[in-house]
Amino acid sequence: MADHRLILHAVVKDDGSLSYEHDGQTRLAATVADGIQAMRALAQAEGVEVEAILAQTGRQPQHIVLKPGGQLRSISERPPAASAGSAGSTGENAAGNPERGTGVLAPPAAPARTGEDPQSGDSPDGGDAGAEDQSQRGPVVGGPYSGPARGVPVSRRAQKEARKEAQREAQRQGQQDGQPRRGKRLLILLAAISATIVAVAGASLLLPGGLAEDSLVSVSGSGQASAQNQLSYQDSPTAVPGYADDVQWTVPVDGQALTTATAQGLLVVEEDSLRVHDIATGAERFETDLDGSVDYVVETTVQGRHALLWRIGDRAYALPEGSTEPVAYTLPAGARLSSAGSSVLVRDGEDLYAFGLSGLVDIAAPDEDLTPMALEGSRLVSARFEGPLVITDYSGREIASVDLERPSEEMHLIRWVSAGHGLVITIWGEEGATVSSGHRVELVTHSISDGSILSTTSTTTDSIGEADWVRGQGYELAYIGPYLYSMRSGLLVLDGSAQQLDFQLPVGQFAPAESPEGRVLVQGTTAYRTDVQVLAALEGTAIVRSTPTLVEAHPLEP
Repeated sequence: MADHRLILHAVVKDDGSLSYEHDGQTRLAATVADGIQAMRALAQAEGVEVEAILAQTGRQPQHIVLKPGGQLRSISERPPAASAGSAGSTGENAAGNPERGTGVLAPPAAPARTGEDPQSGDSPDGGDAGAEDQSQRGPVVGGPYSGPARGVPVSRRAQKEARKEAQREAQRQGQQDGQPRRGKRLLILLAAISATIVAVAGASLLLPGGLAEDSLVSVSGSGQASAQNQLSYQDSPTAVPGYADDVQWTVPVDGQALTTATAQGLLVVEEDSLRVHDIATGAERFETDLDGSVDYVVETTVQGRHALLWRIGDRAYALPEGSTEPVAYTLPAGARLSSAGSSVLVRDGEDLYAFGLSGLVDIAAPDEDLTPMALEGSRLVSARFEGPLVITDYSGREIASVDLERPSEEMHLIRWVSAGHGLVITIWGEEGATVSSGHRVELVTHSISDGSILSTTSTTTDSIGEADWVRGQGYELAYIGPYLYSMRSGLLVLDGSAQQLDFQLPVGQFAPAESPEGRVLVQGTTAYRTDVQVLAALEGTAIVRSTPTLVEAHPLEP
């Protein structure tokens, strides 16, 4: 039987609803998410592969491919590769929900920013849209992550409703054709006008809404609430607050060099070379010629050893602590990396791997209804939409099943944001709330070990509904939208919305930010005015790019 292609022209309206013409009728979905859920259910009900092309005003068309079972196969700005025998059939395309690393390859002029690309791909249910133009900020450390190894979990109610609609649609088509349409391919053209649709096959629009500046609180697991809105400004007494102006060591660099620093070393990328310097002395630990661009750098652990890991094309290198030669890896073509957890997860389609000290290590994929979220050492953390978290070892043996504590009985889970480094971040809302509904919601941090609530932050979806959870250098701080958190406690450190703070990648205990008073380093509730480009703030040393051609280390103040 010849392939059948059904073309649906869909438009996203100002109120966030989606409409399209089909069989002479106008079909409506309350949100973009609902519309795409129906397409997922249609793919499941008919056993077909769905191709969706999302055209958006002012953006490149986005190509979404859903497998016959409804799983997300790929998201890309390029058309899916055609396979033999079927025009428009898809190959595995390397796109999806990006996950950023924890450092910045900083150009000399100004610190680079991260975290404004689509959300971490460690989430079972969604991502953010809209990667910012990097032409003014240099490459970002931490390459894109392809998203979950399985399809994006959705609520059972949404699945049921979408499946019923898909079955009714299939019956109507069967009556017209005189036979079922199983095995046929659908080409769905979505002429959508929102820039946030394509974060995942299930993302939705942010609606306008307000939040009083004095209404945000952080509540610890014990129930104690404290306002986190106050911020004082002052000039930094030294180049980096708390660190002396004395210089421990210096490393000359090319004026156009890209640099990043972690506890595992200072990495310098020049035109045709890569160097790693010891963070304590500045001495060179490793140097090599480059034959490609470095597009991913992250501090991580490899089989329990701290390491600096970078990627060049389909090769990766890990320099463990104390080593002078890196471990080299050949990655599957198009493989994606996620640094959501304490170790980096490698994904190649349905296959999962970890970095080992002698090569890639196979990880058994979890059950089909589970979405891999993070790799915590030798433990894979996965989740279903309704929960629980399921923790397995490399062989697939279940270690633990963790139920998440609800912020209240009236609330239900509407989005998994991220997991890793001991925390799970979720968004909860009352009946009818979605990530795009404009409702008040609770942003919740949980302990990954037992699911207990560490903090809740009352906000609205227009502030954080689609935002990234961005982890900083050293994994001390993270931010999501205007909210800055401690990764050690899971508690809210500062609500930056009242002060109009635009957070950037945290470094140690500092969060660089743009503010009405210029560039600042936020520490606690103090914003230090400074123009210094801080690469890392470690326990005993701060690393700064003092000039375009010099990197300096400053010790702690006595």
